[in-house]
Amino acid sequence: MMSKSEFIIVLTEHLHIGKVFQPFLIHRQDKFYTTEKIIKPYNSNSIGYEFKPYEAKLLAEIDKYSDSRLMKRFSRAKNINEFYAALEPEFFERHISPFIGQCMYEIVRILMVSPVRLMVKDVKYANIHDEDEIEVSPLFSRPVFHFERTETDTRYRLKIFSGEKEIPLLNMDVRIVTEKPCAFIIANKMYVFETLDAKKLTPFFSKEYISVPRTIE
Repeated sequence: MMSKSEFIIVLTEHLHIGKVFQPFLIHRQDKFYTTEKIIKPYNSNSIGYEFKPYEAKLLAEIDKYSDSRLMKRFSRAKNINEFYAALEPEFFERHISPFIGQCMYEIVRILMVSPVRLMVKDVKYANIHDEDEIEVSPLFSRPVFHFERTETDTRYRLKIFSGEKEIPLLNMDVRIVTEKPCAFIIANKMYVFETLDAKKLTPFFSKEYISVPRTIE
């Protein structure tokens, strides 16, 4: 007997625009999940699944950066192939990437307060496993900056807290999901910030502190 369909959000790679969230229906098999359908706006009403309100919100947000919606919003191209073929990297970074980031951050906000699971899926593989699940923190993480003056420099340090727990950043495998505000993944857990820009975090992935010489302060 086939298991009941489960609605999930998958973090995967889009050929042209990079990391994106996509909605899937999956079925549980013995030791893994099979992906039944990638839900598209045009088939969401005909796949025999009744979407809960928060699932419908996720679908609506993801639809904002579908290929066709991006083409209509940012181009006069006649078809999707033409749109991506003519897309300049500078235009993408300046206009399209921030828009997609805003949509993805709204999706993260919904995931924080809903029971929908987030999974990571490699585009090369059809199946998903339990270890691919990403736990989304229901609480916003908070940054705490420390400043230390010496005779020669000022040293800036950053600590990240989720609740009362400090989250180490130095030499960790950190995957940035959204930039502004920032959401990132460490060890299969997603941490989300209300306002922090990822650019303020990234130096501390490889440095214990940032040093600014007194001569240039």
